[in-house]
Amino acid sequence: MVGLALISEIHSSEADSSEYSNEMCVNNADTKITTINKGLNLTTSDRAKALDEKINIFCSQLKQLNKIEETLHLSIPQIKVFNVIAISNE
Repeated sequence: MVGLALISEIHSSEADSSEYSNEMCVNNADTKITTINKGLNLTTSDRAKALDEKINIFCSQLKQLNKIEETLHLSIPQIKVFNVIAISNE
């Protein structure tokens, strides 16, 4: 998708100005590729680490909610049938 946008942009730049030499077109493409790469600088490893951190936060918050629910069950026995959060040890 990014590649198609880049090719389209390069072609439109070439069509807009016939004074560009091949070298200028290559330099222009290189600049655009560098800009795109800066926007996509996260590696797969970085993404995995970020996702792992989010998972840990989510699990921690879910455990806290489960404790709150258990406290509510103890204080209001009528709602014990409503076990909204069930955490397994798997």
